[in-house]
Amino acid sequence: MWPEALDAYLNLKPIKELKNDAEIATQDEEIFARSRLVNCGLFMQMILGDYVGAILGMVRDGYNWRLNPLKEFRRANHEPSPRGSGNVVSIEFNLLYRWHATLSKADTKWTEAAFKKLFNGEVDVTEEQFHVGVRNAIRVPEDPREWTFSGLTRDKTTNRFSDADLAAILKDSTKERAAAYGAKGIPSVMKIIEVLGIEQGRSWGACSLNEFRKFIGLKPYKSFSEWNNDPEISKTAAMLYKDIDNLELHVGMQAEQSKDPGPGAGLCPGYTISRAILADAVALTKGDPYLTVHFTPFDFTTFGYNDCQYDPLDGTYGGGFLTKLLFRHLPEQYPSRSAYAHFPFLDPLYIKTLNSTTSSPVTTRIPTEKYSFDYPKETKVVSVASWSEATSVLHPNFHEVTAKGAFRSFASARLRTIMQETGGKTPDTLPVRKLLLKNKAIYAQWFATETKKLIGAASIAYPGKSVHILDIARDVLNVLPIKFIVTQLAGLPFDSAQDLETYYHKFEDVCRYVHVNIEQEHDWHLRESSMATFKEFGDEVASNLGRIGSWLGGVDSLRLRGGDVLKDLARFVQGPPDFIKDLHDATQNGKPSDAAAALFAEVVPNAVQFSQALVHTLESYLAAPTPAGVPISVDAALAKDPLLWGTYAAATSTSTLPDGRKVTPDDKVWVSIKNAVDTAEVSKPDAGWMGVSRQGLLEPSFFSAVASGVLLEVLKLPQLAQDGRVHKFVETRNGSPVQLYVGAKGSVTPFPFSMKVKYTSSSK
Repeated sequence: MWPEALDAYLNLKPIKELKNDAEIATQDEEIFARSRLVNCGLFMQMILGDYVGAILGMVRDGYNWRLNPLKEFRRANHEPSPRGSGNVVSIEFNLLYRWHATLSKADTKWTEAAFKKLFNGEVDVTEEQFHVGVRNAIRVPEDPREWTFSGLTRDKTTNRFSDADLAAILKDSTKERAAAYGAKGIPSVMKIIEVLGIEQGRSWGACSLNEFRKFIGLKPYKSFSEWNNDPEISKTAAMLYKDIDNLELHVGMQAEQSKDPGPGAGLCPGYTISRAILADAVALTKGDPYLTVHFTPFDFTTFGYNDCQYDPLDGTYGGGFLTKLLFRHLPEQYPSRSAYAHFPFLDPLYIKTLNSTTSSPVTTRIPTEKYSFDYPKETKVVSVASWSEATSVLHPNFHEVTAKGAFRSFASARLRTIMQETGGKTPDTLPVRKLLLKNKAIYAQWFATETKKLIGAASIAYPGKSVHILDIARDVLNVLPIKFIVTQLAGLPFDSAQDLETYYHKFEDVCRYVHVNIEQEHDWHLRESSMATFKEFGDEVASNLGRIGSWLGGVDSLRLRGGDVLKDLARFVQGPPDFIKDLHDATQNGKPSDAAAALFAEVVPNAVQFSQALVHTLESYLAAPTPAGVPISVDAALAKDPLLWGTYAAATSTSTLPDGRKVTPDDKVWVSIKNAVDTAEVSKPDAGWMGVSRQGLLEPSFFSAVASGVLLEVLKLPQLAQDGRVHKFVETRNGSPVQLYVGAKGSVTPFPFSMKVKYTSSSK
């Protein structure tokens, strides 16, 4: 969890503002307790989503259904089933999870090697030998920072293990297939462990297998052959235990006949273990008050609660929490789209093979072409933070989406991905840009007029006072570019402000995927959302283009779209925006779908950055207003608070940075724009635009013409002042600062969602 994000909810203060050690300790405890609670929630969801989904075969079969024991439900007598009443870990639970038969071949070899090291080359050891060897093995240094395992070594300066070493263990474990359950499947090296387990169960007085089955609602076995139909197993058990009711719990569960693979059965132990696993998962989570009745935004914070929710678009088919953990904490070890991160509890090769054959038994195919099934390689990240280094990587005039010289940005490639993976192609956007610039004076007037309308509609008066409150970011600046694109350019359907907010979030996902995609945990969601938005946008605009000059074509497109017929009919009668007519004339030799793609590529990917630039500018101005007569400067504001505080680039060939460091095409270059701008020896007028694609609404001359009118309307408000603070925080990424904002529901975003201002009503 990110402790910085808690500040937006808990009113945390910098240490220098706290009065004494007691206040510091109290705040530290608050941060620790809340963070621990959120981490527990994440691991609980990991168990219910990633783990249970894998063992039930849901991920394998491409289903995103998940067990949810946390919701309220009633018993057969209609009484509410209790939640948060507590739980205990039983001896049956302890014996249940001794799954030694499932050790992979690699784990079996590792265990054999460990035994040989502990027991002088022996694998089959007595109880006495085992106890002596274990006593010697558990002698570790008193300082936990000196502890190690699996032959790993710590960094002498930080005492940390290498991320690459830790990730290698995880990757290898994912790659290795677990063995099958079964009475004959336990590796011989585990014999002594099994013996001690049986003796432990007897010393505890554990119940018999049939007693346990009755307790969890299963029918008791009537014979050994019913328990396991392998004569060799059942006859041996009958000779040892005489009566099926004498069969002890540990042996009975581990040697029970395994289930056959099928729908709902991924992990295939015996029915007793299978049923008990689910009962255990439900009982432990449903009985925990912190994971049920206290699993709320109040206790977890809105941010923490939101971080513990499933994302149905993360490519994991219902899980995603272990995926999030791997991408978030080992980003250099797991590249985007890696099946090793998306399916960490399953063998990636098995998933690929199962979903690539026509005879596959799965009913819902996983699109394997979207994943990388290669063994993940480490990606080296080279960080640059000085002005000279940053400008050696990014384009010197900051107006290009491509990077400089031997470096490239990822934006162009991601935009191509959106279009090509939906069956389109990268279009020529020049006709769209020419039309925008041709009509920029008209559009500037539209923006100014619309700004005034939105301010009037969204302002709320304090009762009995002349003061008005207004969320200038959410209700005005964030709305403007979206409404402009929807109504003046594309002619997309919308009926209310809620529709515009929906478009905002869709366009936000596109911008995050193309331009601000610095967190791998969100990459899949952003890509899928962006492709869906592109298809929706493209279909609608292509339909509008098809209506130009063809009444019959327009009627046909109306009929095909369907939906609310009256609303569609009203839009049809009204006709598309003038821009669509101009675009049709400018591209009439091409396909409507290509023109629609060009409009999308030019204006949608950076639409929300238009709003961001204005919010940054207004926030800077209200914090330190410029003297009378001095115009407000967007460039000056962004030089202090850039649109991008950091971005990634890649080398197209082996290159050398100004400080002599080599960068290869396999590396990623992290450019700390914030540090570069702050440390520049000479003030750079365009510095705040570094790394930003200056096209569409951000094309310099278009933006200058439009933004000035918007800001003028806002600054006309009498006694304008900021009301409260913007919910944002700074975290460290690759050793440099990155600014993030907190959305309405606790989600973290690179764009300002809300900024409240107040002003007085004009005198009459």
